[in-house]
Amino acid sequence: MVTYPHLLAAVDLGSNSFRLIVGRVEETPAGSQIYQVDEVDALREPVRLGGGLSKDKMLDRASQVRGWDALKRFGERLRDFHPDQVCAVATNTLRVAKNAHDFLAEAEAALGFPIEVIAGREEARLIYAGAAHSVPASAGKRLVVDIGGGSTEFIIGSHYTPIHMESLYIGCVSHSRQFFSAGNVDEYTMRQAELAAKREIQIISSEYKQTGWDQAIGSSGTARALAELVEANDFNDPSITHGISRGGLEKLKRALIKAENVNRLKLIALKPDRIPVLTGGLSIMLGVFEELGIEYVDTTDGALRLGVLYDLLGRSQHQDMRTVTVEGFKRRYGVDSAQADRIGELAISFSISSTSPTKTCAKRTACSSRGRHRCTRSACRSRTAPITSIRPTSRATRTCPASRAPIRRVSRRSCSVMRASPASPASSRRRAMSTGRCCSACASRRSCRAVARMSACRASR
Repeated sequence: MVTYPHLLAAVDLGSNSFRLIVGRVEETPAGSQIYQVDEVDALREPVRLGGGLSKDKMLDRASQVRGWDALKRFGERLRDFHPDQVCAVATNTLRVAKNAHDFLAEAEAALGFPIEVIAGREEARLIYAGAAHSVPASAGKRLVVDIGGGSTEFIIGSHYTPIHMESLYIGCVSHSRQFFSAGNVDEYTMRQAELAAKREIQIISSEYKQTGWDQAIGSSGTARALAELVEANDFNDPSITHGISRGGLEKLKRALIKAENVNRLKLIALKPDRIPVLTGGLSIMLGVFEELGIEYVDTTDGALRLGVLYDLLGRSQHQDMRTVTVEGFKRRYGVDSAQADRIGELAISFSISSTSPTKTCAKRTACSSRGRHRCTRSACRSRTAPITSIRPTSRATRTCPASRAPIRRVSRRSCSVMRASPASPASSRRRAMSTGRCCSACASRRSCRAVARMSACRASR
């Protein structure tokens, strides 16, 4: 057996497709980065294993044979790999199938490597790792949504660390089978599919909205397929050239309803293997947009497979991937690093000198400090809006640091939130009621927590 010290391989046994990716590890001064070796080493087989799952959670023979055949082809490519360099994971369908053990015994023999059935939250963790390593580093929080064949993962994270991870049992294969088994599409059926997706997402929507995010990212095949369709057919808003907008999804839905059957849909960039699961994936994505209040989602190729590769690498990566990529190019083409740094600093100085000398909001915390100064522009939350005027916050117009709304006086009886708030001790509630103040923005949502003397209202996080 030959050992390739700089090669790693990941196999993903998804509910819709089986995938293989081979990555090459390169060390740079900024850290390690994994590159795909070749297009030939990114294999995809549309097995649709989830489609062979019966109502009593048993895999039929036909879907098992398709899976075994695909894994035999993957095993031929991985024949010379050491077991320490290969990781194979199975997801939702094999988590719920009652005869998964029988399938896995034959599958491991076909592949030549052990296969691990991972839990939903572990799948979410690996998906976030793959997505975080494939997009530019960001200072804010990210929401990553991965619509798979049998489940959908929702992850909120910052940098390379996930904060919330959930896996819900809605997927493009199972949703298509449940609502669009014959491929027929109409207004009523599409709406029922959207509502079913929203009901599942409601379980996590409150917690996720309270945590918040600055960027929404769609990963895996469903998000990329939808993005390709709305981009190629000019369904997105004119100002959006990449990703998925709510308007683009609505136009795609109208095109499907007009065609009446997904098999009669004629659109640019519509791949044949995506047709059977397009309606299910679209209805779930519409439910995600509506329930979580999203207007735009960016997309990335990095998902579970890339996360498995970085997990297999055996250490966490905490570098900006743009810096790692630049360092790799500098090393490959023999660039003088000192000269490149000098040119970069000169370019930055030119950029700064060409901008207008307006003050900028450097820290979000300075805008919400009680009793100090705050920016009069609401857009300062993005940390880049110019501050045209700064005025001190008077004691009479204190603001809520979470909602940035003024705190108004109310009577004891009209503020049901302060009376029923379980998040604060009884003494604080009594003081809050006697003072008679609550946040005008939070009270209607029943999410404010009374604070002693109600000098400010803090929304629950």
